[in-house]
Amino acid sequence: MVRLPEILALKRANAQIYQELVMQSRLFAYFDTFSILALISFMIIPMCLLFRINKKGRGYLNKQILWFFRSLRHYQRMNRIKRITR
Repeated sequence: MVRLPEILALKRANAQIYQELVMQSRLFAYFDTFSILALISFMIIPMCLLFRINKKGRGYLNKQILWFFRSLRHYQRMNRIKRITR
């Protein structure tokens, strides 16, 4: 067992305590940020359900949904072609 002089031992102990303090403060900062973002998203979800889409907007929304599924099918088809050609 290696014994350090008192001054070095005190400095090393203070450094370890400081390192632990910094690590815990970072963890709490991430936790606070995650909590705030979760709260905001839980508040936005019911608000989205409260808004209504008018008849003109429904047509646009349907076009966007159809475009999304067509592009998804195209992407899947391209992946199949890549796997076959390998």
